[in-house]
Amino acid sequence: MLSRAKSSFLLLAILALFAIPLSAEPLSWEDIKIKVDSLIQAGEKNQALGILLANENQLSGQPEYDYALGVMALELGQAGLAQSALERVVLMSPNHAGAWMDLAIASFQLGELDRAQQIVDHLELNFNPASSLRLQLGQVKRKLSYRSLVQGWRGSVSLMYGYDSNINSGLSNSSLYLTLGTGAPVLVEVADSQLPISDQALQARSNVYRIFQHDNGAETMVAGSLLLKDYINTSDYNYADGAAVLNYRLPITNDKNTLINLGGNSRYIYFGGKPLGYFLTASMGLSKKIGKCELGGRLELERRTYVAANYFDATIPWAGLSYGCQDDQLVYGLGVRYGYDKPDGLRPGGNTARLESNAFARGLVNSNLAYSIMVYAAKYTDQLGFSEIINNNANRNITRFGQRLEMQYALPKMGPNWSAQLELENSKDASNLPLARIDGQQIWLGLRYQLF
Repeated sequence: MLSRAKSSFLLLAILALFAIPLSAEPLSWEDIKIKVDSLIQAGEKNQALGILLANENQLSGQPEYDYALGVMALELGQAGLAQSALERVVLMSPNHAGAWMDLAIASFQLGELDRAQQIVDHLELNFNPASSLRLQLGQVKRKLSYRSLVQGWRGSVSLMYGYDSNINSGLSNSSLYLTLGTGAPVLVEVADSQLPISDQALQARSNVYRIFQHDNGAETMVAGSLLLKDYINTSDYNYADGAAVLNYRLPITNDKNTLINLGGNSRYIYFGGKPLGYFLTASMGLSKKIGKCELGGRLELERRTYVAANYFDATIPWAGLSYGCQDDQLVYGLGVRYGYDKPDGLRPGGNTARLESNAFARGLVNSNLAYSIMVYAAKYTDQLGFSEIINNNANRNITRFGQRLEMQYALPKMGPNWSAQLELENSKDASNLPLARIDGQQIWLGLRYQLF
């Protein structure tokens, strides 16, 4: 009886063993991808990441799975997980440009700036990415540039060869009328030395700058620049311009969107191998961040001192407004300021009211080509007659208008820090007095090297 019961139990156990599956058959990547895509379309990205992670032991090492995991982790702010997955992708598929791009972003988010820069350089040197990927590459380059700016010094040097159509600010008119005494106006030919002189030149430019971030949320920016022009045929007009800038920005509200801005700058100019003058400016203002834009107002006090013509020495108070915006694709802005130029000595025309404005835009055409455009306009109005022998002692009015274009094209085959640079500028001064009508054009072409 007992033996029969044991036999029956053993039979039931064997039947039960075959009735219960030892393990479910694993899903394929195709099946998992369908579920993940469905969750993403429904906005359930966290659940999608959970499914990907649940199958990591099974699917890790498959480039399609690892890339999906890396992209999803990157979107959800898990840069470490994304980096691990994307490293597996580029190891198995070294020509996967998108994976390299996302790996650069993950490294950037983890603060591994040198590694992110190396990946960006690798992309630029070895790939010809699609336009959408080029745009993303440009965004990462700008972020790398700013992050390195707040962590260390930045600087560049450039050497260019160019042409200047009016190196001496010569007059546009070859003749003008003068009124001598009470007689009729007399037509006078302008001396050749007062007409525009054109020449070719070598131009060297360098700049260095850094932003220091403080624990209270403030920022200090220091910068310096030097511009040299060496004309081929007319060394009397060789030019040197050095400048130093210091700015301090302090948030004054809890949301850090309202700031006090304090600044100062100095500038020293040599002309024809001799000192021409130096200029000092102090400024203070308020600005308000509005989304990706900033609106600001400021007051400035400028002191201009001329070495050889001290009757031009003057103190100029300025009041101005500015507005600028920045996103991943474009930086743009505009500014306007009004100043009252009061000379120390007896200058022709006396005091001068000055109104100046500019608008600019900077951006990337693609990952290799960057541009900067500026349009500027100004109005200068003297408060007294300029000269009794010119236009019946009329007050001089000058309207200035100009355009400037800069373009930089990366040269990765020369190295990650090299680029070709092109600069074009056109300017024109219109006036009611013929001796204040001046126009000129400049074109420069050369190489630029990013120092650090």
